[in-house]
Amino acid sequence: MSVLVIGALCWFGCHKTEGKVKAVVHDTGQVAADGCGWMIELEGEAAWYHPTQLDSKYQKDNLDVWIEFELQTDTFRCGLAATPYSVIEIEDIFKR
Repeated sequence: MSVLVIGALCWFGCHKTEGKVKAVVHDTGQVAADGCGWMIELEGEAAWYHPTQLDSKYQKDNLDVWIEFELQTDTFRCGLAATPYSVIEIEDIFKR
């Protein structure tokens, strides 16, 4: 019986991580103040990415998430040195 209850709870509350990667959301400061806005760091990679959009409920610095995304052809430049970052479109995201 308890297995059924846990299974039912997971059906409605659990997220599937297949096809998703671990990432961290970072607030690098406002673009107008030489920051880069919200950035995504993929776990295990040195590269950071600029999302085309990030839902406000995930706009928390150092938030651990699972994401599924599509790499875009655009480059986003920001900061004093106009550092180029690859742009991603987030297709799915949820907290870890």
